[in-house]
Amino acid sequence: MIASQQPMRAVRSEPCVQSIVPDYQAAWFAGHDRIVAPIRRHLTVFPEHSQCLVDIGAGDGSVLDDIASRLPQFKQLVGISADQRGLSLAQVRIHHDARLRFHCGNPWAWLRRHVYGHGQAIIFSYDNLSVVPEPLLMDWFAELADLGIAALALVEARDGGCGQLPELLRRCGWKVEHAESAYQDERAWWRVFASFDTTDALLGFFA
Repeated sequence: MIASQQPMRAVRSEPCVQSIVPDYQAAWFAGHDRIVAPIRRHLTVFPEHSQCLVDIGAGDGSVLDDIASRLPQFKQLVGISADQRGLSLAQVRIHHDARLRFHCGNPWAWLRRHVYGHGQAIIFSYDNLSVVPEPLLMDWFAELADLGIAALALVEARDGGCGQLPELLRRCGWKVEHAESAYQDERAWWRVFASFDTTDALLGFFA
């Protein structure tokens, strides 16, 4: 991936990414195909976007490991988390899939350092963003567009800042290709896949 020192869009503060809580993983595994399917469709049309998938807040790596098994098209899958204990478990997964990489640290700093202008990357997030206020989410979505991220695959609780997740993405110039809401374990969840095409953005074609 390409590193760059080019200036980033200023944001008011850093969203605080939670690590995946094991009890919540049941919600992911109960509906994983509902978000994996739109990723797969996207890669059929844009195979060049299969260079890398980055999982922010990767926890113990079990969700990223599941994605890797379902999407062999990806050449590399990177999990970023500030949870050192969870990543100690995640490192074990590298031995059975050489495409997996895990890094401990601030996900936002890692993204700025490694993916600027690298339009072939897809960002994945599971149950990280609902605690982030709506204005900060919009700043983050706008910055990811500036970074040249190709697409976002988000599985988030439908509360807090994520209450109107698809609309927030549209307002930041993302094209929402798939959006659905479902209940699991008495929680409402969004499953959203959105892409960003700089050509379309310049021409104002986004819905």
